[in-house]
Amino acid sequence: MKTIIKLCFVPALLLTSLFVSKAQTAVSGVSRKILFSIGKEERPVFGESSIAVSPIGNSVIVLSADEEGRIFVYENGNKRGPFKDVNETGVILPEDDPEEYNPILRRESDSDYEKYLEYNDTGQVNLKFGGKSYGPFQFILEFYTTNDKTAFSAIVMKEGKPQIIASAGKIYDLDGQPGYNSLSPSGKKMMVTTVKEINEAGALMNRDLSDMSAEEITRLGKEIEGKQNTRPPEAYIYFQDGKKFGPYDPKKITASNPAFIKTGGENWLLTMDSKLYINGTAVKDLRNDRITPANVWLTDDGKRYVIIVYNRIEFSDGSVYKDPLKIRIIVNRNKVTIWWLLLENEKDIVLYSKTL
Repeated sequence: MKTIIKLCFVPALLLTSLFVSKAQTAVSGVSRKILFSIGKEERPVFGESSIAVSPIGNSVIVLSADEEGRIFVYENGNKRGPFKDVNETGVILPEDDPEEYNPILRRESDSDYEKYLEYNDTGQVNLKFGGKSYGPFQFILEFYTTNDKTAFSAIVMKEGKPQIIASAGKIYDLDGQPGYNSLSPSGKKMMVTTVKEINEAGALMNRDLSDMSAEEITRLGKEIEGKQNTRPPEAYIYFQDGKKFGPYDPKKITASNPAFIKTGGENWLLTMDSKLYINGTAVKDLRNDRITPANVWLTDDGKRYVIIVYNRIEFSDGSVYKDPLKIRIIVNRNKVTIWWLLLENEKDIVLYSKTL
């Protein structure tokens, strides 16, 4: 049995005024409307529904299949069919834009950063910004300006050591080699992850051997061998103001974890060991370790969030909606609205929405 649902609406907020067949409810800011009901012997198939935005008007189309495989079309509540297959209905489902469902904010290093650089006779480089000079450095690894171009943050290399510097003038050493870096929506906060290799044998290897006997050197060699690579590497998270979090397992740090969120302001997310962290503080136990910041939308005050996976929507107020037929995510003026369809009472197609 097979159902395909296509919803078209513009503007999105008008959709809730369509096809109300029963009393609507509003719990915890959730809007709920029963759009219409499908036939008694028809059932939807998850993953074959669509909510689409169209500039030409609002419409709701449901394609359903009964136990004999016959296809029916519900258009604005009016039923037609049966059809022998989906192609015969003439309904074409729009393709989803993956970016719509991706909350992760990504920004490359400023492409025009060369205009802020000035090289000296030794080949080192100074940063020139806002009438001030910073450096000299061996080279610049990453350079970001804020959206209003009034401040910057950068990852630099000086005397073989990676550092963070910001236009406020303070410089902080990074413990380990830089890995991933990202920027908040305003550009005011930069986040850098590092990986530090732990070598407990390092100090022993630098020992002066000139006054040691052959027996002592042999013992030292065995001690060095025993201490090499005895501890796993450690990952850390740094910010341009010098704040440091960690250590973490480097295997769980990726280009999207930790992350800034498109709607999350200066707040950042991390998932680690089946826990969700906001700004380094654990706020929720997750159902499994496959949930990452790519499944989480966050408000700009860092207080409200929604976790979305294919078969579950969970809000920070504790409300949970299981087995949605389709999910749409719309961001407007930095506010995120979640729309989703559910089948209720084995026949009702119900539209929900909630703005964080």
